[in-house]
Amino acid sequence: MYQTLRRLLGMTMGLKDWIDLAGAVGSVIVAVGTGALAWATFSLARFTKATVADAEKAMQQADQHHRENLRPFCVVEFRESSAQKPFGADFNIRTATPGPQYFAGDDKPYISIKGRLYNRGLGPARDVAAYLNWGSSVEGLAYWLTHPIVVCGLIAANESIEINLSIEAHHVATKVADGKRVSTQALEWVANDAYEVVLRYRDIFDTPFRTIHARGFLQNLAVDVAVAGGDKKLEAQQSIRANRPAPVFLTGEQPWATLADKPQPPPGWLGSVDTELSVEAPFRHDV
Repeated sequence: MYQTLRRLLGMTMGLKDWIDLAGAVGSVIVAVGTGALAWATFSLARFTKATVADAEKAMQQADQHHRENLRPFCVVEFRESSAQKPFGADFNIRTATPGPQYFAGDDKPYISIKGRLYNRGLGPARDVAAYLNWGSSVEGLAYWLTHPIVVCGLIAANESIEINLSIEAHHVATKVADGKRVSTQALEWVANDAYEVVLRYRDIFDTPFRTIHARGFLQNLAVDVAVAGGDKKLEAQQSIRANRPAPVFLTGEQPWATLADKPQPPPGWLGSVDTELSVEAPFRHDV
């Protein structure tokens, strides 16, 4: 190439020179073409990769949208619910001393959850079950009081069914102690300690969901209700839970933890009030 250029600058070119020049130019063209082809291949690969990624993202979004369009949302409307008894008249919240109103004329004590179950979502709900919590699921401080009780196997969207659940002693949450499984508390205290009625269910894709029905805070400390002195009117006024939250929809399972796993409060907290017996204690903001 160098000799060819010298000939071009100062010498008359012969046939051999023209052949050499053509070869050099051809080599340059081939090199440029090879580079251009390599760049085109690289660009095409990037474009193909981006196209595949966009397609996968679009498919994921379409699948997510499809799942959301079939998501259930189950709620319970408790029978004869009131400001004093958010979970209904049949859900006894005074069980410290079992009596006729608790045993309901039967020799086997139980707590009733009565009402109507609605699926207000867009898809069917499978394996619907209910259980009671101590504490707040929204605040991440919920503890199981009972094991889940089956409500129904399947409920379609925009359908409802009557429910009448009986929570008995063998439904109380258990722990292992000395190699045996024992209840974490007496059934007589479960209704008193329950702050949440939880519905657990799954969609057709086996995704778990929960609906939290919270009781709401008492307007006064629980001890105020206890010392009402038999004045039913005063007791009813002090038992009002006017700030009862609306049902909350959550995704995922609740980790298993019972009151036996709950950290103990420091000595003297809330004075003489037994914090273990009051569901209100961990949620009050004025203590």
